[in-house]
Amino acid sequence: MSKVKSENLPAKVEDNMLAQLKADPAAVDEGLITPSAGAFYPFLEMVFPIMINPEKPHYKGHEYNLGFVSGGKFEALPAGTILTMFDSRNAIKRVYQDDNGQETNEYCAAKITRNGVEFANSAERFEALKEEAQDRSNRSVNLGTSSVVVALYPDGRAVVLNFSAFKTVNGYLFNYLQPAKLQNGVGLQINIDNHECNLTKSKTTGYYYPDGKKFKQWEHVTLEKEQSKAALNALQKTAEEYDNWLKA
Repeated sequence: MSKVKSENLPAKVEDNMLAQLKADPAAVDEGLITPSAGAFYPFLEMVFPIMINPEKPHYKGHEYNLGFVSGGKFEALPAGTILTMFDSRNAIKRVYQDDNGQETNEYCAAKITRNGVEFANSAERFEALKEEAQDRSNRSVNLGTSSVVVALYPDGRAVVLNFSAFKTVNGYLFNYLQPAKLQNGVGLQINIDNHECNLTKSKTTGYYYPDGKKFKQWEHVTLEKEQSKAALNALQKTAEEYDNWLKA
């Protein structure tokens, strides 16, 4: 496997790229997957058995697949899919019971500046929860990341996703994905479609979880010209979703 050194691009380089995307909204529709997720990116997620219930039948048969929900169906990413990261920020996920006793998720994100503009709509809440999230005695508040990721299919199609990673999935995938930046022309190619082979039994809980130390079926690759073009086209076509991600 070829390893790529993880280096953050200077802010000016990334800001110029964002400005270019907003200044030139024209793009090619061919090969673009447009999920039914409203004005927000669909979540890139791994399906765990606990997620499968009568209210979410679309997850059935997809245990330990990576993919996303679109139009009430789960689309698993095929083996050979390349993930490339466009943008990322720290985020917190809080799980709580609402007034009706239903489990509810609250998300908030750290302040970031892009193209000279500060985005901090939920930064105050993020700062309020950060200390609690770092105290691992409370497992209902977790510090992680929210990333804009382009998935490049082996057949040439592309889709933009929100990889909001906390707890298990963050530890399993994020460290390999972080160096795979679109701005650097690098992607993370995942050579399996099902990750059950990488499960490890927890010594404390007895439950099985995907273990990043077992995850070897990947490689960092240099994006071909057509792949970079497909990724940029997908981002241009989802400019509204990106603005909403920034304003979250």
